[in-house]
Amino acid sequence: METYRRYVEVEAQDVDAAYQDIDDKIAEGEIDLPCDGEDYKYDRELFVLEVKENE
Repeated sequence: METYRRYVEVEAQDVDAAYQDIDDKIAEGEIDLPCDGEDYKYDRELFVLEVKENE
């Protein structure tokens, strides 16, 4: 079994939106996951950097 790690930066309003953005990018082929045609599984880990904007 091989392990691949990729870091992708997205801007989102909340955690659910960030995960949805990544899922959409995978589904649309923008993020290409290596796959050998067998039972391939992937896991997502979210690291959050919260930026507060000045009003």
